[in-house]
Amino acid sequence: MGLFSKKQDKVVMKKRNNLLRNLGYYIVVIVFLVIAFIGLQIDSRQYKKEVALVALKEDVGNRVITEKDLVPYKMLKADVKKGMIRWSEREEKVIGMYPNMQIRKEVPLYEDMLRKDQKVRYEYLYELTPNEELLTFKYDHTAAGGRIPRPGDRFRIRGSYKLSDEEIELLKAGQLKVDNINETKDDVIDEEGELLIQSSPDDWDIINGDVRTKLIFDVVTVVDMLNSNGDSIYEVIRDLEALPKDQQEAKLQEDSVKTALTPYSLLLIVKSDQVSRYVEFQSNKNAVYTLTVLSRDKSLMEDDLKIGDSLLDNILKDTNTTEPGGDN
Repeated sequence: MGLFSKKQDKVVMKKRNNLLRNLGYYIVVIVFLVIAFIGLQIDSRQYKKEVALVALKEDVGNRVITEKDLVPYKMLKADVKKGMIRWSEREEKVIGMYPNMQIRKEVPLYEDMLRKDQKVRYEYLYELTPNEELLTFKYDHTAAGGRIPRPGDRFRIRGSYKLSDEEIELLKAGQLKVDNINETKDDVIDEEGELLIQSSPDDWDIINGDVRTKLIFDVVTVVDMLNSNGDSIYEVIRDLEALPKDQQEAKLQEDSVKTALTPYSLLLIVKSDQVSRYVEFQSNKNAVYTLTVLSRDKSLMEDDLKIGDSLLDNILKDTNTTEPGGDN
């Protein structure tokens, strides 16, 4: 009897131990489910939580931004994107700054929409040296590198025309003046003192048969591009870039915007003595011009890596006809 009683006790204890063990498992599972449920509730509240961002009450134009120009913009925390400025950051990141582009009212401000100094339109007008002038020059992208130039790009421009009968007679008599000396050397040196662009050789005025070819502009710098209405394309682009992507895409489908972004001419900084050669060539009715792209400044490389296809590049994909290059 004693042995049988001990066996029963062991069975009972074993069952109790299994029951306690199972109960422990259930408690652990229940605790885990409770924690998971609480965590989901917290996450759900965080997802629905609103935060205050900075927006403008009205368009401020090109002036300093003050406290009275600002209004809080509520947005779900989950929808806040990198670069958006919180309302609590407005004093250090917004007040006292200037718009970097046209900013619509009541949209969240990003840090890259603002700048510390006031933006000057057509800044190049204030930076010309005493021997420099601005020249508008007709442009055909299909005949000049195939890519839209940017401010800071440089071109070399040659002109040619067919000699008139009178000039041919003067040439035969040895009385037609041909210049063979390049008076202006336009070597371009980079910041490290290395030669970036070498000035063209001296033989820049050549007569071959009845065609005269001449170097018109050795090195000229692009500062802007103009559309057929004479408006700055880069200013149009800045206004477009201030819009959200969906509005940009909608605008780009409008014929008026395509026309406004289609380059018709380059605005170039040229040397004053080179303008005289250009005017001389323009007096010939059959003058044509060849534009070649020179080495791009390395300071522009970082922007090239960032922007990829520009708005202008996208427009040109849909534009198959432009005016021929050169002022013919």
